[in-house]
Amino acid sequence: ASASTGAATLVRSFGVLEPTALAFVPGLPDARDGQPYLADVPVGGGCPSYFFGNPTGLPNGLSLSRNGAVLGIPTQSGDFLIQFDLDDSDLSTPGISETMPLRVFPANDECVDAITVGDGETRYRTDGATTDPSLPTGPCESGGDQNVPADIWYCHWAECTGDLTVSLCDSDYDSKLTVYPGCECPPARTPIACNDDNNVCAPHTTGAQATFRATKGEPYLIRVGGYDGYVGQGGLSIQCTECDSDEDCEDGNLCTVNTCARGRCSLSFLSCNDSAPC
Repeated sequence: ASASTGAATLVRSFGVLEPTALAFVPGLPDARDGQPYLADVPVGGGCPSYFFGNPTGLPNGLSLSRNGAVLGIPTQSGDFLIQFDLDDSDLSTPGISETMPLRVFPANDECVDAITVGDGETRYRTDGATTDPSLPTGPCESGGDQNVPADIWYCHWAECTGDLTVSLCDSDYDSKLTVYPGCECPPARTPIACNDDNNVCAPHTTGAQATFRATKGEPYLIRVGGYDGYVGQGGLSIQCTECDSDEDCEDGNLCTVNTCARGRCSLSFLSCNDSAPC
């Protein structure tokens, strides 16, 4: 009798169960610019199978598969709001929509992921960048802010011995930069150059630019961010100048001609004869 009672109770318990409603469970994992990404859109309830509509707001490089997986290699960083539309196999109930956030970090968001760059201009964007913990700042405080918020990282090996200029003048936000000697992470020494606003960037005077004495073949770690956490995009320009005139290139050798062109010294050899002994 007790067994029959238990069975009846069990049947009644299942009889009152209601199917759960079709629903999203918000929460897509973060992505990284330039790195493969794969994540299932979290859904549940309803009556499987699920049918997804075309999403809106996906960053470039990502797409949605038929079975509800976001996949691909993102080609832009930033914070995105993606709208998903979902139906299940119970066509008598309406479909649902949900907007989910997705953050795509820059590829060089962390110091250990610094990208090596040479002389010239490198396009960049800091959307989606986080801020590294406090690091040695030396004389780099600006407006009470000793850090470089929303930062990304680069490593540059000096191509000459001379004045090395690092410029963010071509940026669309209030940029800030710091340069450390060496490319180890975290930086072990205080910065050798830093800047927040530089008048040489006029009319965009919130651009940053710094010049310091560099040694050919030595590495320098460049930290690019924004004042008070501002983010944006622009061009990181690096130029090494070892001379301003031909006189700066003279080495005292009677058999060579040293000239200065575009900030670099070049050397050519003279033909030696009786009238021009070497």
